[in-house]
Amino acid sequence: MGVEPENTLRSFVRAEASGMDAIELDLHLSKDGALAVMHDADVDRTTDGTGPIAAKTLAELRELDAGRGERIPVFEEVLEAVSSPLQAEIKDVAAARALADVLLERDLVGRVEVSSFHDEAVTEIARLVPGVRTVLIASRWGGTWWTGRRRRARRRSR
Repeated sequence: MGVEPENTLRSFVRAEASGMDAIELDLHLSKDGALAVMHDADVDRTTDGTGPIAAKTLAELRELDAGRGERIPVFEEVLEAVSSPLQAEIKDVAAARALADVLLERDLVGRVEVSSFHDEAVTEIARLVPGVRTVLIASRWGGTWWTGRRRRARRRSR
């Protein structure tokens, strides 16, 4: 754990208060379709629970301690807790669809940038939310690097 428990409302509020220009977070769908904010696909490393997020309902996720009494937030709670621009990383097309619903319902195209390692997810969010800023993250030679925004590739020399 850093200064605050990872991917909690407390950590996002602290980041904003520290003057960060934007906040990055990862989204995973719970068993019942909630956009849970957590880096890992399972809860083992950052909570007192075990198992994959996708196998737990939001109510089950809410029972877990994510550090210092914090609970696993959902994306909508982060939107309410901070006003900073957000970069939301999605893991698949299903998460893209759930996130698209929130972005459109709350008119967040200018505030939220969406990234993913999965080109299908980036394509889907761009299709569903016209004008949303997107970032495709790619792996090359075992390392990670940003390929570009709005699906424009950045080439590196070999």
